[in-house]
Amino acid sequence: MRSLTSLAKVCCMVVLEVAVLVPLSAQAAYLASDDALVPAGLVDGNVFHLAFVTSGVQQAKDRGGVLSAYDTLVQGYADGASSLVKDAGLTWKVIGSVNAVTAGNYGLSADVAQEDARDHALVSGAVYLLNGTKIADDNADMWDGSLDANPNIDETGATPGNTNVFTGTQANGTVSAGAVTWGPGEGLGPQDDRVRVGVFDQSNYLWLDYNSVNGDNAYHFYALSEKITVGVDPIPEPGTMGLLMLGLVGLLCRRGTHRS
Repeated sequence: MRSLTSLAKVCCMVVLEVAVLVPLSAQAAYLASDDALVPAGLVDGNVFHLAFVTSGVQQAKDRGGVLSAYDTLVQGYADGASSLVKDAGLTWKVIGSVNAVTAGNYGLSADVAQEDARDHALVSGAVYLLNGTKIADDNADMWDGSLDANPNIDETGATPGNTNVFTGTQANGTVSAGAVTWGPGEGLGPQDDRVRVGVFDQSNYLWLDYNSVNGDNAYHFYALSEKITVGVDPIPEPGTMGLLMLGLVGLLCRRGTHRS
């Protein structure tokens, strides 16, 4: 009885570990093949990404110079009340780049490392708009200076008015260096000197690399989802695992009671 009780305690500890250390967000993204967000023609096992341009506009400056701040911005649009993807539970990243900036400049308290869009918004499958239109076949196609279609659909499924999109990025997916007189470069970041913009009504290199403008203007941003696999998640969520473990504890306790 004592050994069974000890085992039950161990199982309880495991349940707690699962609940605390394995959050739902750590699970891979899966969508059933009949989900409205899954593009036509994809079958179980296929992987893809979704992309949109934000319906609203924001300034590019004053976000600490790190891409995670812009990720938070686009995630907010994805989770908004009118968003087509609000219930999908997907993680979104901005399609953008930042220049390296040394601490002390532009009010930064720590150095900011350069980060390129092609490394930040990793592409590991075909990329589709929320209306099912494919814009890229894979990672190479995403950054070769030409998309398959204009990236003009926002998170609500509509096409916004103003076509300018802050990217801080050249056509090949790397940060826009810009001119020396414009500060550290034309990437997204704390500077309001110049920031590179693209336009979503073009599918050639201009979708990323159209012009440079002051960062205190308000324009759109592009968002890319995490990798999505078509099908049902084969790994139980932490809540399910916890219930299974609790059931095991119950069986052990019951067995111990009968033996006593």
